[in-house]
Amino acid sequence: MRVEVTMPRMGQSMEEGTILNWLKTAGATIKRGEPLFEIESDKATVEVEALTTGKLAEIIVPAGTTVSVGSVVAFIEAAERIAVAAPAAPPREPIVDAAPRRQPISPVARRVAHEHGLDPAAISGTGRGGRIVKEDVQATVTQRDAVPAKSARLDVSPVARKLARQHGLNLAQIVGSAPNGRIIKRDILAAVVSQAQAPSTAAEHRVPLTRLRRIAAGRMAESKSTIPHFYLTLDIDMGRALELRESLKRRGQTVSINDLILKATALALTEYPTLNATFADGELILNEHINLAVAVAVGDRARPEGLTTPVVHDCGTLRLTEIAAQAAVLAGRARENKLKPDDLSGGTFTVSNLGMYGIRQFQAIINPPQVAILAVGALQKVAVFDADDRVRPVQRLTVTLSADHRATDGAEAAGFLNVLQTALEDAFVLVE
Repeated sequence: MRVEVTMPRMGQSMEEGTILNWLKTAGATIKRGEPLFEIESDKATVEVEALTTGKLAEIIVPAGTTVSVGSVVAFIEAAERIAVAAPAAPPREPIVDAAPRRQPISPVARRVAHEHGLDPAAISGTGRGGRIVKEDVQATVTQRDAVPAKSARLDVSPVARKLARQHGLNLAQIVGSAPNGRIIKRDILAAVVSQAQAPSTAAEHRVPLTRLRRIAAGRMAESKSTIPHFYLTLDIDMGRALELRESLKRRGQTVSINDLILKATALALTEYPTLNATFADGELILNEHINLAVAVAVGDRARPEGLTTPVVHDCGTLRLTEIAAQAAVLAGRARENKLKPDDLSGGTFTVSNLGMYGIRQFQAIINPPQVAILAVGALQKVAVFDADDRVRPVQRLTVTLSADHRATDGAEAAGFLNVLQTALEDAFVLVE
């Protein structure tokens, strides 16, 4: 049986992906769970595993090609049907199929047709038995491109066309990122961000954006232009949390400051579920599970490639040490570009920590369709007055919540931060 291999979806916002490299060649025997190809999405570079044991019968989409989610990229001949001889049967009279047969097409012709957005069913084959060959596809492309320019209109979504008009952009100068080169909203927003940069008279060295940064630019511009952000900032005394961390360390359990924050965030979201939600089609969808996306920088500090957000699933049911273990595994996979599709899907709330860079406080941009994100700064040793007006040193952490005003309000967001603060300042509730 021939099984389709499709471009997987790695998160709610993923619309397309680029095949970076095929790890198996056509004709190779593969096992279920074995890495088959690498893809790059708006979130990360990921190895995609084979879901079927058998033989890689045909690769349709070559490396370097971008296709939409769900597109067929290859076929696997399932193991159950490989080299299985059918029992001898008595001769029968030939019959005529009631349903039309699929028109045969060579692998090269299929690839060329896919690259040019052509449906093989609309191409007449000149090869043996009506088989479609490369020359047939090229002839169809030539014929299509010869159509007068008046009918060769740019493929632009209505929203993208309206935005381009508002910002005075020339659509002919914008490259569409959707299938078949269609220009969509995020392409216009990315162009707006690029246009906003002031021109320089100094010598320029242009560096093309990585796919990760290009997609992120469009999505973040969309978030800021469509989501009514508001921000609340709070200082937290981390003294007891650091004592807890040292206590666990003496027992051989490694827990980072970010792990403590993730656990406290999960406790706060349990009490304020409207922040553990998604906003879509004018409705607030409350999520049953607390899946925390953790922003991780990809690349080194000198040449960063962008951010990805692997997800620690079901944090509401995990112990602190379990959260720490899962977060460490995900961070390692992210930096090695070995994240799996499941590692990037299902996030309901994001935590972004720049404390390791010495950043004291910042405001993060909400990652739609989520409705909030927590920005975490660096620990600072500061002097404060206690209840008796005595000065004492405090290890202070500053956090800022960015929230969607369509989904929540200031009072509710403040309540969430107060629960977070109480959990970290008490600290030992994190291990109950």
